[in-house]
Amino acid sequence: MIGATSKEQVIGLTPYDFSPEFQHDGVSSRDKGSALVAQCEKEGTVSFEWLHRKMNGFPFWCEIIMTSMVANGEEMRFVSWRDISEKKAMAQQIAEQKNTFETLFNESLDSLSLLVNYQLVDCNKAFLELFGYKSKVQVYGLTPLDISPEYQPNGLSSIEVITANAEQISDEGMKRQEWQYKKADGTLFWAEIIVTEIMLNGEMVAYVISRDISEKKALEDEIHARNEELKLSNENLSETIANLKLAQNKLIAVEKMASLGQLVAGVAHEINTPVGITLTSVTQFMEENQALRKKYQQGALTPDDFEEFLDISGEIAEIMKTNIDRTAQLVRSFKQVAVDQTIEEERQINLKHYIEEVLFSLATVLRRANVTVEFTCEDDHNVTMNPGLLAQVLTNLVINSINHGFQGAGGSTITLVVSKENDIFTLCYKDNGKGISPENLPKIFDPFFTTTRGSGGTGLGLNIIYNIITTALGGTVNCVSQPNQGVTFTITFRVSASV
Repeated sequence: MIGATSKEQVIGLTPYDFSPEFQHDGVSSRDKGSALVAQCEKEGTVSFEWLHRKMNGFPFWCEIIMTSMVANGEEMRFVSWRDISEKKAMAQQIAEQKNTFETLFNESLDSLSLLVNYQLVDCNKAFLELFGYKSKVQVYGLTPLDISPEYQPNGLSSIEVITANAEQISDEGMKRQEWQYKKADGTLFWAEIIVTEIMLNGEMVAYVISRDISEKKALEDEIHARNEELKLSNENLSETIANLKLAQNKLIAVEKMASLGQLVAGVAHEINTPVGITLTSVTQFMEENQALRKKYQQGALTPDDFEEFLDISGEIAEIMKTNIDRTAQLVRSFKQVAVDQTIEEERQINLKHYIEEVLFSLATVLRRANVTVEFTCEDDHNVTMNPGLLAQVLTNLVINSINHGFQGAGGSTITLVVSKENDIFTLCYKDNGKGISPENLPKIFDPFFTTTRGSGGTGLGLNIIYNIITTALGGTVNCVSQPNQGVTFTITFRVSASV
């Protein structure tokens, strides 16, 4: 035990020769030993723990039982040594773990509390801050019912839910759920709680983690409201398309207006683009929402995930709003083109910003077709005009390039340049697609002319552009193209006023 190899090494030595100068409590070994010897002489037997030292100087703990006795007429002390170094090390480790737990418990940013028999027996600083209490004394003895409303938002009484949870925790050892709490001032707030049973100081204790999720719940309510708005918007869009189809049937009934039946179909096709973008955005939003919910349910949701979801949902909402507005503009444009009128609401716009908005509304279509847009325009072109007509012209040109010019080819590029000379604006639109054959080029603005009628083409896209530019905007449109050299549309138009 002490590292000696023979009795001769220890005979004649005193216990102090195997002890450090001072014991662990700071008392010198000699003073403490003398006191214990005196106690042994008085009581006959004494048991204590002692810090010894091996022959090589290495310290170790012993449990000592010292008995005073008389042998052969001589008073002596019989001493039993038992090495308890492992026991002391384990006790120290347990003490350190307890200290670590208490530190983590008290300094945790999560609200933590301990309950015994449904009563709070301890909590940390985060709990006091979350519930609005000033000291632990205020919470000792409180029950979950004292810090909860009488009824939860789902209509169930809090006591019923707590009773059911207690049974589940007893069976499974843990319960995780969302819960509405009540602060010290009566304010209600949402929290995510995780309740587990742990053994503490030989007693079964409920360990409760509470995290404020009021902002998350508010966001969920906002998302739900947006979904309802989008649902209503989609219903209105569907009704609009149905009305357009009804108008188509009425126009076809009149032989003189038979061609307008195809115009309705063409415009309905144009409307399908922003509607399709909106529906695609809704699908993406639902997928993002489902992914976020899955991470949340798995407990893997991080602040970065949540911020990313906010950014994505904001972008999706903006895309959907832009395309819903665009659909309304297309419907108004159809009404005017159909009756050959130019009555349209005019307003002041910045040409560069407005065209960028139109291109943004087409971002999904352009991305899917792998098309890059290069746009150049001065920042100070502020004008008063009918912006819906310009948007329809740009949309028809882009869709025409995608459907007829590129057809999925890589490296596709559209170039837009807006310039002004005197009071005339010029829009130069180019793509690097397959171009137009010489025999088809003179016919491209004719109504119902298309090279893809078997694939659903109506032959109205460029005709609508021609009518808008030459009639509504008082300008001109010219197209130059050669096979495999792309197309160039040079469009001039006037505005009501330049600001």
